[in-house]
Amino acid sequence: MDIRQTGLDDDSARKAERLLRLALTRFHGAVSRVTVTFADAAPPMGGPGKRCRLTARMKTSGQVVVQNDGLDYIEALSFGLEKLVRAIRRDIDWRTNR
Repeated sequence: MDIRQTGLDDDSARKAERLLRLALTRFHGAVSRVTVTFADAAPPMGGPGKRCRLTARMKTSGQVVVQNDGLDYIEALSFGLEKLVRAIRRDIDWRTNR
């Protein structure tokens, strides 16, 4: 797993890595690499905002990319991981049922 950080403290980085491992362990046979990129986001109504972009490189071919915004990095990652898990499942189902 590759985590690219912008303003992520050590405690948040450890929590992010733990969340990633928990969410993606079941896909170790299908996913070869996951890259997480955190950045500041500009929400439409102003205020603080953080963005998380998750890219999963599939072992067969191709990649799955999702993006989510949140109030902080961990919130953005948590909801992004839910999207990523659904997208990986869809990709696996599509490849097995073709």
